[in-house]
Amino acid sequence: MKIKIYQDFNEELKSHWKRLEEESYLTPFQSYSWLLNWYRTTGFPIHNIDLFIVCLFNKSSVDSILPLGVKTVGKIKRLEWLGGLHSDYMMPVVRKESEFIFNDFESKWLKILSLLPPFDVLHLTKQVPRLGDRENPFVTLGPSTFIMNSYQAIFDGGWEEYKQKKIRKNVLADSKRQRKRLSKLGKLEFIISNNKEDRKKFTEEMFLQKRKGYQEMGVLDVLKPQEHQNLYINVPTDLGCTGKIHCSVLLLGKKVIASHWGILSKNTFYYLMPAYERGEWSKYSPGKLLLENLMIWCCENNIQTFDFTGGDETYKKIWANDSFPLSAVMKSYTPKGNLYLSIFKFKSILRRMPFIGKLLKIFKLRPKK
Repeated sequence: MKIKIYQDFNEELKSHWKRLEEESYLTPFQSYSWLLNWYRTTGFPIHNIDLFIVCLFNKSSVDSILPLGVKTVGKIKRLEWLGGLHSDYMMPVVRKESEFIFNDFESKWLKILSLLPPFDVLHLTKQVPRLGDRENPFVTLGPSTFIMNSYQAIFDGGWEEYKQKKIRKNVLADSKRQRKRLSKLGKLEFIISNNKEDRKKFTEEMFLQKRKGYQEMGVLDVLKPQEHQNLYINVPTDLGCTGKIHCSVLLLGKKVIASHWGILSKNTFYYLMPAYERGEWSKYSPGKLLLENLMIWCCENNIQTFDFTGGDETYKKIWANDSFPLSAVMKSYTPKGNLYLSIFKFKSILRRMPFIGKLLKIFKLRPKK
């Protein structure tokens, strides 16, 4: 087994990665384009992540890529998946049908550790339970903790069949009533961006609506740092074989009353950044109407899975018919790491207290000077 570790995004790594993308288990959040953009806009400017991207070779070809990095938190060095706050799933990139990384996984991991620089804590979060039809071995690298569920709508038939089987009649009746009310105020249109100008305009609308929503709910404004906005602005529309950026809005006349920024990847639509106009428009449930439009559009275009991704919000349970758990692994490798884990567990308890939890999130997100 040959192992090579890359400490920057270069042409050689890009060549390996792009080839592996075409025949591997991954989501758009493990694509070369997504993680390169994340690193340039957020990973390095805000978090000063040191890259340690591991390529495992089976004979002469790359079998797996582990997009890892070390984040320094105070005096603690933490090994983690690349992607941070805005990547909904974290995992390795593994060639389909490969047995290589799964066979004798523990010894392979020990070999990888021997080539990495010293670190204090392993923290792998938002991990999926399976890689293809195999159990994800990275969830067993330490004590694994459930963090949230991820929800999906699986369309086995068309929209009519799905809504009859899954969506409650009162939910559908309310959508119909709200559309009727809005139609009396102007022309209601569902629009998908098909050029750079529309994508830019729709993304800016999403920022405004999303940030107003955060402020109204009194929760962490993850879009306050310009670097976080840059991630969505600068990511290429075309993510190669892993998908394309998909932006849409619900217009009433010339007014954008709801917006969405997501990714369309083969047979999966990733519902990532929904937003809607607040104030007097909230009573019309514009966010729900745009969600319904997107689900109908997916059915009409033979998109099999509508992925709400992680989070246990009530609306996801209303519209989805499937789910799976996401977990995190934390393991200490030094005495400093032991102390860090103790403090982390204590903070986790504090986060369950609403006021203190909000303060901790604000300080965590604040850019370093």
